[in-house]
Amino acid sequence: MAHQTFGQALGTLIYEKRKAQGLTQTQLAEDAFQSSGKVRRISELENGSVANPHPKTIDPLIFTLGIQESEIEECARIAGSKPDPDLDSAYREARNLIEAIARQFDHDNPEASLAELDDFLRGKAREWRALRDRIKTSEADSEDIKSLKTQAKDALADAKFDDADNYLAQAETIQQKNKALKEVRKLAQLRISRGDISYLAGMIEQAKNHYLSAAEFLMPFDETEGVDLLSEIARNFYEAGRRLIKYDFEIPIALLEKALQTSFVSNNSEQLSNTYYKLSLVYRYVMQWSEGEEKKNWSDITTDYARKAVQSLPSDGDISAAISTKLSLGNALYDRANILNEPQIAEEAVSIIKSTIAKLDDDNTPQELKGHLFNSLGSAEMALNKLKGTENEKDAHDEAIKAFTDAISSAESIADVEVWGIANSNLATLLSMKARQIDEKPVAYFYRLRAIGTFLSAIEAYPSTLLPRPYAQCHIGLANVLFEHGTSIGFEQGTNIKNNLSEIYLYRSLKSYELAAEIFDELTEPIIWAEIQTQMGRIHMLHAQLEGVDEEIQKYDYDSASSLIEDAIRVYEQHGLQEMVTYCEEALAKFKEHFSTFAKR
Repeated sequence: MAHQTFGQALGTLIYEKRKAQGLTQTQLAEDAFQSSGKVRRISELENGSVANPHPKTIDPLIFTLGIQESEIEECARIAGSKPDPDLDSAYREARNLIEAIARQFDHDNPEASLAELDDFLRGKAREWRALRDRIKTSEADSEDIKSLKTQAKDALADAKFDDADNYLAQAETIQQKNKALKEVRKLAQLRISRGDISYLAGMIEQAKNHYLSAAEFLMPFDETEGVDLLSEIARNFYEAGRRLIKYDFEIPIALLEKALQTSFVSNNSEQLSNTYYKLSLVYRYVMQWSEGEEKKNWSDITTDYARKAVQSLPSDGDISAAISTKLSLGNALYDRANILNEPQIAEEAVSIIKSTIAKLDDDNTPQELKGHLFNSLGSAEMALNKLKGTENEKDAHDEAIKAFTDAISSAESIADVEVWGIANSNLATLLSMKARQIDEKPVAYFYRLRAIGTFLSAIEAYPSTLLPRPYAQCHIGLANVLFEHGTSIGFEQGTNIKNNLSEIYLYRSLKSYELAAEIFDELTEPIIWAEIQTQMGRIHMLHAQLEGVDEEIQKYDYDSASSLIEDAIRVYEQHGLQEMVTYCEEALAKFKEHFSTFAKR
C-alpha cells in the first residue's frame, strides 16, 4: 500500500464526513467559513494536495463536520506525521496572534490556497518563536526590565503589537540611565526587537526607523559596531528577500545608505568599497524584477554603485572581496547592455570578467567564486551575442556554453548547490537556443533532450536553496523546450508513435507552465502570468489537432484554450499591450473557426 501523507489521510476523512452528512463542497464552505469562496480549500484538502496541513488552520471544518481529536490522531498515525514544533508552540502560547495574522492574510489574499495559508502561518510561527526567544534570553540586570520584557512577550502572544512596543519602550527608558557601551548594546537589541515586532506587524517604515535608531545608539560609543549592526541587519533582509516571491528592499537599502554616511565607512577604502558593493547587489535585485523606465533607472543606480565599489578597492585588500566586487560590476554591465541594447557595454562586461578570471590564483582563490565568475562570463557572452546579432550563428554560443560548463564543474567540486543550479539553468537555456539554430533534425533533437535534462537538474537544486523566482523561471524554460520538442516530433505526417510522444511532451510542458504560474501569479506578476496562460492555451489548441484525439478530448481542449487565451487577453488589455491582444484574438478566432461545431453547442 502506497504511503499516505497526513494531508491525504485527513482529506479522505473530510471527504467521507462531508458525504456522510450529505453536504456539497459549496455547502460545507458556507457552513464552515461563511463563504462559498473557500471551496478551493476544501477541494485541496480532499485531493490531498497539501501534504501536512496543521489541524488548527482548518478548525472551522473540523468543528462543522464534528471530527474528533482521536480521528485526527489516527490520520497522523497512518501517515507517520510529526507535529511542526514552531506552529504547535505558537498555537499554544500565541493563539490570538496567529489567528489575527491568519485573518489579515485571508483579508489581503482572498483567493489564496490552503497551501499558501499554511506556508504563511508556518513562516510567521517561526518568526514569532525567534522573536519570543530573543526577548526571553536577552540580558537584563534589573527586575523592572525583566518584568517589562515578560509583559511585552505576553502582549505579543495576544497580537497586541502596540502594547508590546510600549513595554519595550519603557524598558529603553530604564536602560538609558547608564550610557556605558554594555548597556547601550542592550538598548540597541531592545530597539531591534521593536523593529522585528513592527516588521512582523507589517509596519515597514516603523521597522526601518527602529533598526536605524538601534545603530544610532551605538554610534557615539563605537561607530564600527554601529556600522556592523547596520550591515548585519541589511544582509539578513537581503538574503531573506532573495528567497521570497515579492519583497520590498527598502529596509536594507536604507541601512546601507546610512552606513555610507559614517566616517568609519567614508574614511576607510575597504569599508567604502564593501558598502558600495552590497548596495549594488540589493539594487540589482530590485532592478531585475522591474519593468520599463523604472528598470533603466534601477540599472543606473546599480551600475553606479558597482563602479564606485571597484574604484574604492584598496590595492592590498582581500582577494575574495576584490573578485566579488569586479564580478558585481560585470553583472551590472551585462544587465545594462541588455536594457539599453548597447553591445559595447556587453563587451566591457566580458572584458572585466575575463580579466578577473585570468588573474585567478588557484592556490588563493576561493573555489566558490570561480563558479560565480564562469556563470557571469557565460551570461555576458550571451548578452554580447544577442546584441551583436550573432545569436543565430551555429557556433555563436559555444564560448558561453563552455563558461557555464566550467561553472558547473567548479560548483560540483565543492558541492555548491545554488551555483550549480543557476549554471545548469543557464546552460539549459543556451542548449535550447542551440537546438533552434541547427538544421540537422537528429542533432537538434539531441540538443533539446540535453536541454530538458539540464533544466531538470537545475529545478532539483532550487527547492534546496529556497529560490522561488529562479525555480519558476526554470520551469518556464523547461516548458518552452518541452513544447518545442513535442511539436517538432508530432506535427508532421508520420506514425501514431510520433503523435503519442508529442502528447507526452505537450502534457509535461503544460505541467511546468502550471507550476510556474503558481509562483508568477496574476497578482504578483500579471504580464508573466498572462504569457504563461497564452502558452498553455497554445498547447490545448495544438493538442486538439493531433491525429487520433477523440471528440470529447477535443471539446475539453477547446474550452480550456478559449478560457486561458481570454484570461491572457484580459490582462494584456489592462496593461495596454495591444500587440499581444491582437495576436491572441487572431489565434483564438482561427482556432474557434476550425472547431466551429463546438462553438455552436
